[in-house]
Amino acid sequence: MLTVCNHPILKQYLIIITANLAFICMGLSVAWSSPVIVKLKNETETVLSRPITDEEGSWIVSIGGVVGLAMSVSVGFLMDRFGRKTCIILGFLPRLVMCFLLMFATEVWVLYFGRAIDGFANVLVFSVVPTYASEIASKEIRGALGTMSQVASALGMLIFLSIGPFMSYFELHLIYTIIVASICVPMWFIPETPYYLYSRGRKEDSLRLLKSLRGSEDLANEEYKLYSLNEPNISLREVFKDRTTLKTLGKVIFLSIFLELIGYNAVMFYMQTVMESTQTSVGEDVASVVCGCIQLLACFCTILVTDRFGRKPVLITSLFGMAVGMLGLGTFFQLKQGGVLISGFLNFLPLLSMMLVIFCFNAGMGAVFWTVVAELFDGPARALGAAAGTGLATFFVFLTTKYFAYVTFAIGAANTYWIFCGNCVITALFMMFFLPETKGKTFAEIQEEMGRKIVKDVEKDFKIKEDRSKIVKEYDTGKLN
Repeated sequence: MLTVCNHPILKQYLIIITANLAFICMGLSVAWSSPVIVKLKNETETVLSRPITDEEGSWIVSIGGVVGLAMSVSVGFLMDRFGRKTCIILGFLPRLVMCFLLMFATEVWVLYFGRAIDGFANVLVFSVVPTYASEIASKEIRGALGTMSQVASALGMLIFLSIGPFMSYFELHLIYTIIVASICVPMWFIPETPYYLYSRGRKEDSLRLLKSLRGSEDLANEEYKLYSLNEPNISLREVFKDRTTLKTLGKVIFLSIFLELIGYNAVMFYMQTVMESTQTSVGEDVASVVCGCIQLLACFCTILVTDRFGRKPVLITSLFGMAVGMLGLGTFFQLKQGGVLISGFLNFLPLLSMMLVIFCFNAGMGAVFWTVVAELFDGPARALGAAAGTGLATFFVFLTTKYFAYVTFAIGAANTYWIFCGNCVITALFMMFFLPETKGKTFAEIQEEMGRKIVKDVEKDFKIKEDRSKIVKEYDTGKLN
């Protein structure tokens, strides 16, 4: 992979884009339920012995979240034991098994089993790829490269939303299987991360790879020195006895929970169902394709602004935009419930509101959030912190997707979307006051921003070591008596 081009920036882009192809499969998985649940409920289109019930549909959509939570506790160990690259490849195995199960499913329990193991694959992708990207990328372009995951995810969703409503169940899953198998191949040719190589004692390989990625021996040596700060072989107990790590973990836990409570996944998983319930003149299949295109456009916009304006402004702006969209959806359903005639602008209000929610999420929280999570932790805690955040987010994906329909029925669609709106505002305010800006900073500088005083001490320590080495060298050569 590294021999394809000589420019260090191009190398980083090529490697990280390749790794983020795994998110195309993630996008396929997320969009899967929108067209497929509709087919499974239809007597003429279902491949099962009977159409599924609403209860069965909610379990098919959400069961992966339960498995993801259970497996997330092992992801940090897997990343540190087998490496980032190996874990990315491992994520394709359950996905391929799931594809074959779904392709030939004739009973509901097969769908449950297939979607359950797909949840494990999603946790691996969510946890490992952002960590991999943050350890490969230079600090100057880490934000732009981190957003590649959402671009790939949006592309996967667009593919599925575009073909899902217009193809048979079997044809759709055959294409799904071919895409997953094809994407797995290039993963074998990306390198392991320099930090992981260092942590496993392969220090010469780590420095050699750093020199190739940074294009400068001085830059590589400077970053290599910082690796010694992180003590990669310290125990889990020692990692989480650190006050700064605990404070960072608390912030990530809060944000991971609210990442799902802002309602985006509930809207996306049931997009076609939501559009059907509006009973407007806009076809739900056409609306799904339009929303997929908007999602992809938003991700490309994020690449242009993340490293220019910083992480916090992009995240906060996107959350307030989502709040407006959720407010629009709630208002529409409130008017509909009140018997107001749906015509003119109101006919397009749910689609426009959904487009705004999708654009803002993918331009902010969806594209930047996991990059920020990977940046907030230092070396030995990064895999564990990412796994903890992913596990909680996955569990709340389960809650929001499993009980979205029940909550909507119990308190009404309008109140449900207004709650999502309020959660967007709460999350934005939390980020405004408690989240540090990570744009253009080294991991050591970010840790100092989080309260750990290390940068000056490290520079002093390195200076002492260099002076000591110089003295020893002069003594050995006879210049110092």
